[in-house]
Amino acid sequence: MAKSIKLGSDTFLSITGIDGLVVGELPSNANWDDYTGTHKNKIYYVGDSSGMTNAPNSWGFAMFLSQGSIHMQVFFRYTGDFIQIRGKSGATWGPWKRINAT
Repeated sequence: MAKSIKLGSDTFLSITGIDGLVVGELPSNANWDDYTGTHKNKIYYVGDSSGMTNAPNSWGFAMFLSQGSIHMQVFFRYTGDFIQIRGKSGATWGPWKRINAT
């Protein structure tokens, strides 16, 4: 079944093509540093991230990947103009790095 998420005044994001891939919306109070471990290897929709901790941006998708002590987080801006990525090996997260699409 197709889903759409309201982004703002009469603006909707359709996720028809990725049903089953996105597990849900990241909680508005999520701490991204806590999204580690293979049980968190998922993709989430990210709305307004102003109440989140360690989030790089709002309005897009976050992919969390962990294997052992290596963790990666990727944020995909829904407009497709950039992605942001950071990693952790050991105790410290690296800085968010932005990759522009254009």
